This record gives sequence, structure tokens and C-alpha cells, in this order.
Amino acid sequence: MAVDLTSTVGLFSIVDGAVQDEAPNLLVTRGPLDPQSREAGQLAIAVELVGRSLGEEEMYEELLQAISDAYFRHPGSITARLQEAIQEANALLVHANAALLPEERLIGGVTCVFHMGQDVYIGQAGPAVVYLGQKGALRRFPESSPWLERPLPGVPERLYPAPLGVHPTVHANLFHASVQPGDAVVLGTTSLAHAVATKDVEQAVLFRSIDDALYNMARLCGDAEVACMVILIHAKGERPAAPAPPAPAAEVAPPPVAEEAPAEAEVGEAAPSAVEEEALAADWEAAAEALAPLPPAEAEVYLEPVAPAPEEAPQPEPTVRPVAARRPSRRGISLLGLARALRRGIGAFFSDVALGGAVVAGWLAALFRRRARPVAGPRPAHVPRARPAARRLWLLLAIAIPIIVALVLVMQLLQSRQRLQRYDELVRLAESKAGLAQSAPTVQDKQALLTESLALLEQARPLGGRDTRAAQLAAQVQATLDQVEGTIRLDAPALLYQAPAAEQAAWQRLVIAGSDLYLLDGKNGRVIRKMLDETGVRLQADQGAPAVVSRGATVGAYTVGGLWRMAWAAAAGNRTSSALLVLTDDRRLLEYSTRRGLSLLALADVARWQQPVAMAAYSGNLYILDAGANQILRYTPTAGGYESPPDDWFALSQPRDLRGAVDMAIDGAIYVLYGAGRLEKFKRGDRQTFSLEGLAQPLQQPVAIYTDVDDEARHVYVADPGGQRVVQFAKDGKFVRQFRLREGDLFARVADLRVDEANARLYFVAGDALYVCPLPR
Repeated sequence: MAVDLTSTVGLFSIVDGAVQDEAPNLLVTRGPLDPQSREAGQLAIAVELVGRSLGEEEMYEELLQAISDAYFRHPGSITARLQEAIQEANALLVHANAALLPEERLIGGVTCVFHMGQDVYIGQAGPAVVYLGQKGALRRFPESSPWLERPLPGVPERLYPAPLGVHPTVHANLFHASVQPGDAVVLGTTSLAHAVATKDVEQAVLFRSIDDALYNMARLCGDAEVACMVILIHAKGERPAAPAPPAPAAEVAPPPVAEEAPAEAEVGEAAPSAVEEEALAADWEAAAEALAPLPPAEAEVYLEPVAPAPEEAPQPEPTVRPVAARRPSRRGISLLGLARALRRGIGAFFSDVALGGAVVAGWLAALFRRRARPVAGPRPAHVPRARPAARRLWLLLAIAIPIIVALVLVMQLLQSRQRLQRYDELVRLAESKAGLAQSAPTVQDKQALLTESLALLEQARPLGGRDTRAAQLAAQVQATLDQVEGTIRLDAPALLYQAPAAEQAAWQRLVIAGSDLYLLDGKNGRVIRKMLDETGVRLQADQGAPAVVSRGATVGAYTVGGLWRMAWAAAAGNRTSSALLVLTDDRRLLEYSTRRGLSLLALADVARWQQPVAMAAYSGNLYILDAGANQILRYTPTAGGYESPPDDWFALSQPRDLRGAVDMAIDGAIYVLYGAGRLEKFKRGDRQTFSLEGLAQPLQQPVAIYTDVDDEARHVYVADPGGQRVVQFAKDGKFVRQFRLREGDLFARVADLRVDEANARLYFVAGDALYVCPLPR
């Protein structure tokens, strides 16, 4: 009998070595509970910002609220809502950065954890970390990421997984797990991974009460600047149990026994505990003392009064307590907002020195008027000698204005000299890094040094004026890095077809069969057909309506809904003719043939599907990759379509883990692509060696894979928009080369691809357009 599960949540942050029982970048909230809404569940969010901008606290608040609102507002599945919420956060940060100076812009990462009953769903993008403890063992997601390295292995804006706030769209990594009483989730900032080893997190949290878990984590973090949330799963009506763990935590001491243990709070059942008044008063007193001289008397800033802490009373050690579902709202002014306004005001001073000249001139005139003012007494009927006073005023102005202009010029010269000195320093340092790369022992070391050199040159370019040394050196370093990484730079692809702007198309899948091209527009629910001419780089004129199937069309008594995937099924085995297979959102199978038109095929046992993520056809059979069932289903053709129940391609004894899969390709063997960057090969259900040997930079955010039988394709190709590239592997997994564009970011938006090896052409879709690009042989 299934146990009804709930959770207890606690959080803390460490700022300047002090433990606090709130964190501005963490939020936990519950969904709607009324019968008309979707299923109830708990959403925990951790946001991390990277950059030198002030005002992060306000941005944290906006991002957390935007993610929560988008998740519970968006229709669809849990994973679709997680993706939409992360996209909403990215759009908010991109919009905010557009109004900031380059040095003030922020990039970010997000972890979303949705818990409902016995299921936990995780969505991540950019710098992010989450730990999942199950059955006494704990795993970290992601297992590896450049964001978890110190120092960062490159410029933050160019690292992958791509952060929030840089590109219009961002790819979210999604995970799912089943939980039971005693399991735990820990999420927070990436500094958590730097401060505490995964094994120590396991010992600190698993089989602990919420108070002990938070206390242990705070002890392990020490003085590190972290934000951490702990979620303990337990049965409803029971508190999280703390039985003896399999192995006692050696490094983590149990918390001291307090006079009265704080009550554990289930999410949504109790109000959060208050911050100690003495600590809060001391913080406000120090902040007020630092800011007191800054505002003028007529624009005095009001701070909500808090009773000061007595000097003789010892400061209690901050404690960590469980919190309720929603983070309490903050009161008073934002010190970060005040600091940013003050900084901008100081910076504006130097750009407005000319205006200061007028102020000085006015001051001189006022001084002259005071000195020339007559003593008290009756005013004479005529005031003589007014012209000499005017001449003295003009003389003072004539002296003051050149002095002010000279000061402005001197300041500009000094600033220009400082910029050039900094420019020379950065160029010399970049040259040194590039020189060290020549003798670096490994490909990874060479790549790291060359990437650092490019980052330094990127900083130097705006400082050098007309000096071209940085640009020339950057071109040389990039060419060397391309050689180290096996990168081939491609010229601008040729545009084959672009949908009219009014259609707002978003091509998601591409199928090529001979000269026929099929494009699936998931946004508008349609598949269109185009034809290549004999050159293979141009399209023939349409012979009729290009749409072969669209939402709302009727096939017999069936009305077509949304479209999900498509594949070309060649005549083979029991299949007597070739045709395009299209699978709808409601799991109905359509077939399109240029001779027979559109028809509806039978498809058996679709109710057993749990989480289908990919579809392919091979040798007349239809294959469905079901990540939720950890199985690939194989349908064999029948007279009416695929009427027989599917076979399980994997035997129960064959090990595999299809969670996180995003696409597959078949050439006799099956290649499975995972969103986290893995690529696996299976033959007759057994995993084959496929190590991606020689790939300098791991796959970042792959979305599509292509290969075919050896007569058509002797290699495997992966579209990796996270790395803005297409990667080519041999069929034994060895890296061959990767393709990047010389200019533009089309590869950052690629959704699907096909390769014509015989004619050395790459076809791909990105956004609302179809492109072709010649490949070097």
C-alpha cells in the first residue's frame, strides 16, 4: 500500500561568517489546492547570480517570484512547467541586463525541485547544484560542471551549461526520481559544492532530524558564503525519523542539547521563526552608522527603528531553524539599492565636470556680490561705477573657466593613460598564457590556458582604442584553440527556407527522404513538405499546399491535435511501402505518402507509455524510447499499421539508465543521447564501448543525434546548441571533429539536423528557418 508522503523543509545562509535562518535566493512554496486546479505539490527554488552588479537582492526576489508564478500558471506536464519557469527567469534576467552597463550585468543559475507524493522532479540551468539522497546514498546533480570548478575554467558568459541572462533561450536539464520516507533533497548555491564534499553532505543529512541536518551542514560550511535548503521526505502525520545511519558521520558533531528544542515545521503548517532581535539590531545599527552622513537633511532616509542590543549582553550564536512554505517578506529600505544609487551618483560626477564649471562661476559671482554689498543705511538715488564691478566679474569668470577646462583635460589624459596601461598589461598577460599553452602537457591544459588568454583579450579590446594588437592576437589564439579542439570553422550557411514572420513558426524536427524535406512545426501543429532541386542546395517551387498534416485536420472520424514527433519508415521487413510517420500529442499515429495521402494507423498499447522522449523507425519497425519505463519499445508492422503489442528491446537483465535521454538514432545499433551530455551505444540490448575519446570539451546541451546505415552515414553527428557546434564521432565513439560557424549564433538555436555524407552537406533547422552548409571532406 502506497504511503502518503510530505516533507519538512529548513534553510540557512552564511554571510560574513554568520549563520542566518533566511536566504534571499531561496524559496519554497506550495501549489493550489482547490479541486479545480492541478495536483498539489511543493516547489523549492534556488537562484544564484554571478557578476559585480549591485542590487542582487531585488533581482533574487523578482526571479523567485517569476519562477513560482510561471510554474503554477503554465499548463501541461510537470517537466513542461519546469522548463517554462526556467525560461521565464532567463527572459527576466536578459531584459534586466539590457538596461545595465556591461560591468553591472548579471548572469545566473537556477535549481527547481518539485515534490509531489512519491515523485521528485528537478530542473536546472546554468550554475546550479542539488543533492538527492535515496535509500541511504546521496548523488549530486550535475555530477560534473565547469560551474563547480574553482577557479572557473573560462569567461562565465561563455561557460556551459549556459547561464541565465545571456541568450534569449536557455536549455534546462531535467531529472526525475521516486522517493520514500527517509530520503532527502539538498539544494543551494554552487559554493556549497566547493565547501562540502558530497560524502560529507550524505553523512550530515541522511537519517537526521531537520535540526540536526541544518546544524551539521552549517558546521561543515564553516565561513563559506553559502545558501542551503534541506528537504526531508516522510510520511504524512509523522515527523522525519532519525534512525541510526548505516555509518556514523565522523566529521560532523551532533548539535548541543538546547533547553527547549525548536518545533519542526511541516511546509505550510507553521510560521517561520523570527531572527534574534539583538543580531538584527546590531546589523541595522552598523548600517545606519555607515550611511548616516550620506543623505542631505531634506532627503533623509527613514529606517524602521529597532531596539539596540545591550553592550554587556553576550551575542548568542545564531541557530538554524526549519522554515515554513513561504519566505517572510523583508521590511525597511534596501541597502543594496541605496549603494547602487550612490555609486551611480559618484560616477556621474566625472562626466558632469563641465556642469561644475557653471556652479563655480555662480559661486564666484555670489562671492563678488557679497563683497560689493553696501553697508546698512539709506540707499542713494544713484549708484555710481557699476561697470567696473561687472568687469571684475567677467575677469573672474575668464580665469575660472580655463582652469576648469584644464582640469577636465588633465583628468581625461590620466584616465586614458590608465586605460592604456591596463590594456598593455592584459595583452602581455594574454601573450604569456598563449605561450604557456604551447608546452602544456595535456589537451585540457592547453584548452584552459588558451581560453584564459581569449578572456583576457576580450577584456582588453574596449581599452585599446585604435590599437589592433588585442584583435590580432585573439585571432591567432582562436586559431590555435580550434586546432587543439579539432574545430572546423564554417562559412555562413545558406538559407533554404524561412517561414513567413506572421506564422511565428518554430521548426523542431527535420526528415529528409531523397529529395523530399519534411519540417515539423510543433508550435503551430503542422508538418510541411519541401523538395530539393538537383543541386541539393536550393528548393523547387511548391507544387501545391506545402502542409501535409496540420492541427484541426480530419482523418476519417479523427481530428488531428498537436504533433509530437515524426520519422521516415522505409519499406523493409513486413513493411511494403515507404512513408512518413507522424505521432500526435494524444498518441495517435498518422502516415503520409505522396501517393496515398494522409491516413490513420493503428498503434497498440499506448496506455503503457510512461514518459516517451524519442521516436525512430528502422527496418520497417517503429521504436519508442520511454525514459519513464527505462525501456525502448519495438513495434512491428501489420496490415493496419502497428496493431500488435510492442516488444521490450532491452531484456530485464541488461543494465541501462535511460533517464535524461532526449533523442536516439538507429543503424542496427541504437545510439541514445542524453541532455546532460552522455552518448551511449547499445547493440542487441548490450551496452557497447562508446567513450567520446578525444573530445576536448564535453557535450554541453545536446538536443539531437543523426546517423544511418553505413551506406548512408559512416559517422554519428550530434547537435549541441549549448556549445554552439555540431560534433562528429566515429561509430566506435572516437571524436573526429566539430563544426562551428565563423560568425553568428545559428548553432546556438539548432533543433535538429541531417547530414548528406555523399555530397558533404549539413542540413539543420534553427528557429523558423531551414539551412544548408557545405562540409569539408
